[in-house]
Amino acid sequence: MTSLLRLLLLAVTAVAACRAPAGDRMGSPAASTAYRRAVANLEAPVEKAVRAFEESRSRGPAALKNAAGEAFRESRRARDELETLAVVPELDRARQEELVSLNHFVLGFQAFAASRGGEAELAELESIVRRGRAHRLRGREAIP
Repeated sequence: MTSLLRLLLLAVTAVAACRAPAGDRMGSPAASTAYRRAVANLEAPVEKAVRAFEESRSRGPAALKNAAGEAFRESRRARDELETLAVVPELDRARQEELVSLNHFVLGFQAFAASRGGEAELAELESIVRRGRAHRLRGREAIP
C-alpha cells in the first residue's frame, strides 16, 4: 500500500472515530468504506498471483512452484501491510479475519513452493486456499 493511501485511510478512520459518538461508530460509513478500499488494494495483487498460479497448472510442477512463490510473496506483503493498518475497534474482527485469510495463503503457498509440487501437495494447497477464502468472506461480512 502506498504511503499516501495509508495516510488517507488513517485520516478518514481517525476523523470518523473522533466525530462520531461511541454508539455511532459501528456504522461509520467513512471508516468502513476506507477499510474496504484499503483491503481491496492490498489483496488485488494477491488475487492476481493466485489466478496466475491456477493458470500455470498445465505447464507442470516447476511453473506451479514458481507461481506459488510469487503468490507467497504477494500474500506476505499484503499481510504485513494489513498488520500495520490502524482500524477503529468496530473493524477489528474484519481485519483479524483478513489476516487469518492471508496467513493461510502465506503458509500454503510457501509450503507448496518448497515441496516437490505433486498432486498430494496441490490438493493440500487447494484445501488451504479454500479455508483462507472462507476467512476472507467472514472478514468482509464483519465490516459494518
